[in-house]
Amino acid sequence: MKIGGAAFAAILVVCAGLGGPAAASDQKISARAMDWNNPAQVSALYDKLSRAAEKMCASSGAERRAVSRCMEQTIAAAVQESGRPELLAFHLARAAPRQLPSTS
Repeated sequence: MKIGGAAFAAILVVCAGLGGPAAASDQKISARAMDWNNPAQVSALYDKLSRAAEKMCASSGAERRAVSRCMEQTIAAAVQESGRPELLAFHLARAAPRQLPSTS
């Protein structure tokens, strides 16, 4: 996926290891007139990516844990392929709290 200010993009989702053949889907998400310096717009785009990943991963019928793992991998791949540091920073900030070890 290449995300640019003028046009854009598709997420190619391949969820492997969900107990059957990999599910692949192509989801288009618009980023026209995207202001990458506007945190609210970056957040809104990330939310669109998250919803698209959830829709595609949940359609596999896999158990909740596998769907969650598929979503995490799909979002991470889309963010990485975007090449946008603003989207990467938002993703890392959002993902960081879930990756902290338990203190109990």
